[in-house]
Amino acid sequence: MRRYLSAIAIVATFSCLLALPINTNTTVGQVVKAQTVSVPARNLALSCIGAAVRSGGKTGTSVSQFSRVGQATIAASFGAPQGTALKINGNPALVGYGFRQDVAASTAGASNLVVADSSGTNVQGSALLTANQTQSVLSATTNGLLSASCESPSTDFWLLGGSTAVGREALLLLSNPTTLDATANLEIYSETGRIDSPGLTGISVAAGKSTVVPLASFSFRSESLAVRVKVDGGALLGVIQQRAVRGLKAAGADFIGAAPAANTQIVIPGILVRGSDFAGVLRSKSSKYLDIEQMLRVFVPGTKNADLKVQIIGASVNDYGTAISQSVGAGRVTDIDLSGLADGNYFALISSSVAVQASVRLVETQKGGNPFSDFTWLNQATPFANQRFIETPKGVSNALCLVNSSSAQVKAELTVGNTVSQIVLPANSEQVIAVAGGSSVGIKPLDGQIAANLIERSSAGIANLSVNDDKNFGGTVSVLVH
Repeated sequence: MRRYLSAIAIVATFSCLLALPINTNTTVGQVVKAQTVSVPARNLALSCIGAAVRSGGKTGTSVSQFSRVGQATIAASFGAPQGTALKINGNPALVGYGFRQDVAASTAGASNLVVADSSGTNVQGSALLTANQTQSVLSATTNGLLSASCESPSTDFWLLGGSTAVGREALLLLSNPTTLDATANLEIYSETGRIDSPGLTGISVAAGKSTVVPLASFSFRSESLAVRVKVDGGALLGVIQQRAVRGLKAAGADFIGAAPAANTQIVIPGILVRGSDFAGVLRSKSSKYLDIEQMLRVFVPGTKNADLKVQIIGASVNDYGTAISQSVGAGRVTDIDLSGLADGNYFALISSSVAVQASVRLVETQKGGNPFSDFTWLNQATPFANQRFIETPKGVSNALCLVNSSSAQVKAELTVGNTVSQIVLPANSEQVIAVAGGSSVGIKPLDGQIAANLIERSSAGIANLSVNDDKNFGGTVSVLVH
């Protein structure tokens, strides 16, 4: 009887469950909303390529050995907000006390400058740190004034300038300041188009190390070069060290730094021509001096040809420039002769139907007790509207070249050390301002944009520096915790 009653109860229970609706919208636990977390910018770090390199080793005959020549001088301007500290190559930190500080150091190899920011909130860019290096080299194999900006390493950059023609040496210097091993892959273009050569990929640069790549190994006797460096792994800093030899005599050297991105509107400040008459005399005496004249180099990275309109404009009514219209082929490097420019101050405005890259080879010859011929490659400049700083090197004469390429005047505030002044740049004009070495220079456009380059001169030759604004950015991320 008891079993019979239990069976009736179980059947009745299931009958009730079938009769009642079942709610299947059940929630287990609680849905967690994502949290927004602020991520500060990485510490600002700039790298300098180091002293010039001599190929051939100590004997000058080895094709695979390279050694540093002397030391380069680093000039830095540190914004030094409170709570920050500047470290150079692991040396004791320079503490920020709320006022701008000028810093100098010497280096043979590649160097790193890092601003430690405990708050992570300070505005980065050249307002926080800007640096460059300069070196006068006078030796049996290399003569010239070489300068390069100290920059943040990159995973993709272009270098426009140089040659591997007879009597010309182009070395690609690569430095890896990161903690990750890096692999560089090269694209090389010349006046004939893209170079197809073994060994262009898989160039290893270990973490914290540097390497030298002779470009003649891939592009032998090329008059005109454009090089792209794409990096896997860590990031790299790179320059082309260009050297000229006339017969047995060294005759000019330069560091060619990374170029800005291709554009359809290009400004190149600082074409300050000196010694043009003496250069003409040398060219008339020997064919080995034919390249000691000003020249515009253009590279078209796409697949469409470019129609160019080039204006070389004088900074004053006494400086007579020139105008050029020319079509240049896609995927190749084209050199445009700028001979005929007399001594004076000029700048270039280039308008193109497609995005291109451009640079100017600026040559200076000097006769007298210490005759020389030297050159420097001026990259196109990126116009800016925010304040930028540059530190002027000591031991050379410095000319700050400011260009307003717009159709309206631009006012700017110029801060040199502790002295502040205002200048006015008329439409389509250039001002060349002499600035003492070892000075922090701030350039602040007030109502427009300005492009700038710094030209250096000494008894060793001529060089130039770009006015950069390297920075890292912070941000926010959404974090979902399970």
